[in-house]
Amino acid sequence: MPKDQREEKGMEFSGTVLETGTDVSTVKEGDRAIGIRNFNCMVEECITDQKDLWQIPEKVSLQEAAVLPITCGTAIFALEHRAHSQPGLAWEGRIVVVGFAGGNIASVPANRLLLKNVSAMGLYCD
Repeated sequence: MPKDQREEKGMEFSGTVLETGTDVSTVKEGDRAIGIRNFNCMVEECITDQKDLWQIPEKVSLQEAAVLPITCGTAIFALEHRAHSQPGLAWEGRIVVVGFAGGNIASVPANRLLLKNVSAMGLYCD
């Protein structure tokens, strides 16, 4: 199927740098890198700006590295932006329900909200 007729998705990628432009200083040919783009990352090769790349530590596999930008970003968004987490929050805390990529939609029993005087909120990160 021609590329313009298929739907390609994926915001994050990992792989080996094949070549760089003359002004690139953050990675070099042969480096393992992860990155984020707006979509179309489910391809063999992609071209991206160096500001969207990070080097992969030696002990991290390409598969493990590929999920880091989105999962870490989602966790930070949930903890800092939605929950406004602080040390020791148990009473009057916040429960953040984050997505359901695994297929099961999380539920929060109302008695938990009442017993700890907490609030619940959802997080959708696209």
